[in-house]
Amino acid sequence: MPPTATSLVWSSALLERISEPYKRVQELSKNILDSELGKETLKLYATLSSALKAHLHTTYDQWASQVGMISADKLKLSLLIKTDEGNLAVNFDPHLVKTLREVYYLDIMNSTEKSDDSNFVIPPQAVAIAKDKEIFRTQVLKLDFICTTYNAFMNSMRDEDEKPLLRQELDQFDAEMQKGMRDIHWQNRELIDDFIQNALNMVNSIDSVVSTMHGNVKSIQESMAEFIKEDKMLPLNASRGDKTMTEADFRKKLEENSKNRKAVLTQKGQEVHELVADTLKKINALKQELGFPPLDSDTDVWCHYVEYVNGVVKDLVCDSAVNSLKQLRDQLNPEWLEENNGIPLLEVKLTLTRPKESSGERPEARYDPHLANRDGVSQSVDSLINEAISNIQVTATYISRLDTGDPSENYHMEVIEHKEVNQ
Repeated sequence: MPPTATSLVWSSALLERISEPYKRVQELSKNILDSELGKETLKLYATLSSALKAHLHTTYDQWASQVGMISADKLKLSLLIKTDEGNLAVNFDPHLVKTLREVYYLDIMNSTEKSDDSNFVIPPQAVAIAKDKEIFRTQVLKLDFICTTYNAFMNSMRDEDEKPLLRQELDQFDAEMQKGMRDIHWQNRELIDDFIQNALNMVNSIDSVVSTMHGNVKSIQESMAEFIKEDKMLPLNASRGDKTMTEADFRKKLEENSKNRKAVLTQKGQEVHELVADTLKKINALKQELGFPPLDSDTDVWCHYVEYVNGVVKDLVCDSAVNSLKQLRDQLNPEWLEENNGIPLLEVKLTLTRPKESSGERPEARYDPHLANRDGVSQSVDSLINEAISNIQVTATYISRLDTGDPSENYHMEVIEHKEVNQ
């Protein structure tokens, strides 16, 4: 409840509270009323009643004498302002809000109070403002939506490569907002609604494009994050039925995993290019709507933006490779296996040979498969691990680059040169 109404309600309530006992005292016998205590009681009531009535009228008169001037002055304010932080804000002064609330509660008091002391004539200026309170409320809500939406996309867009894409549209919107900050005031009733509607159309159109722009990048990130999350070939996990594999089983699993990764990443690569193309399509649709020339795929500002998205995709591809290599590293780390109740990757047999005594050959111990490559041996644990590493690195070739326009170019070199990959 606003301050003036609060003070008036408080005073009226106290006045009513002492009036009922006073009426009952007056019904007492004349002897009691003429007694010293009776006279003191009546005097105390008169003093308190007079003070409360004086407070009621003083409080109201002070408010009524100022409300007209303050309201008229505040209606001359512009619709919008820019804050010190550079954000757009509604410039509906708090004094106007307070006036509307005061009138609302005074109306309620006037409709419920029967005493003349608690009945107040609201100044015509305040009545005129209160008459349009729903109009003001609707306008303030719409303007607040415009400001909130504008501030949100302006603060979320990258200065170096996203804002330049919509520079003409943003400048046009800023020019329109200048009218609300300079030319149109709350007293210009005939101009406000048209201004708000035009601003709403513009801010919604720009916000839709910015949302698409950010949403498409987020979709790329979420898609690759999903791929990384689902990449669970290693380490082996007993809870899902994994077992230590023979050389043949591991080679088969590597081949199946490689085919699956190729299919999934090829599809995701196509989706990445489609999402980027969708962003350009939405930007050009907005430009056409507002009468600006479209962007070509080789326009400088678009190329800068593609470089940014290309960097995002490159990082995601490298993250995928690093994740897979870390999983392979854990699988080969005895300490990790012991701490996590892991399962050994490969089944390696130790074979002992017993040549005939007449052959002159010495007994020999060998591993099957061999642990390392050597003359005459092409299949070994070492070669299997290198093959697994190669399969991980080659996945970078399944997504074509965004920044060259050549579908044969990919992110393989970035993965090979990546610091964590090399570690």
